[in-house]
Amino acid sequence: MNMNRMKRALSTTVFAAAVLLFAVGCKTDNQKIADGFFPEPGAFRGTEAAIAAQTANGARADAMLYPFHFNGGVINSLGTDKIQRLLNADAAESFTLYLNVPTTDATLLASRQASVASFLKDMGVVDNQVQIATGPNPDTWALANPQLTRMVKTESGGVTDVGGNAESTQSDMGSAFGGK
Repeated sequence: MNMNRMKRALSTTVFAAAVLLFAVGCKTDNQKIADGFFPEPGAFRGTEAAIAAQTANGARADAMLYPFHFNGGVINSLGTDKIQRLLNADAAESFTLYLNVPTTDATLLASRQASVASFLKDMGVVDNQVQIATGPNPDTWALANPQLTRMVKTESGGVTDVGGNAESTQSDMGSAFGGK
């Protein structure tokens, strides 16, 4: 009989503890578990600063607007976004913005230049801070010769040095195909 009393007392205690847990809950301040770990929606994250810096530097290195940055003679949202990224790279430094667009239609080219100049003015850019030029950016050109001379070093097998002497790049243990 003593055993039944103990079972009843134990089950009553367990039931009371379960009711208490469900009534009170694990956390009394109603916070989400992930609070403090994830920023609020729309909050600035550290990775976004790195991405913004990289896109700004990339836009500044390119510094060209193409025909798809315009709807006819008016700059579109893609073009304004690129200009804003250009300006974010380093606002104190002056630069040249190249309109790499066809120059056969003079009125279309003039309206594109005027549209870009107007947008820059609306952004608060000083007149001497940005120069607008037509054609491709000459700073983006690179000669192929230096890369082609180094291409031999990227191939497997042997490398010929400047004096014409062949050096073996394979190890003495043989290649992956069983040869030496």
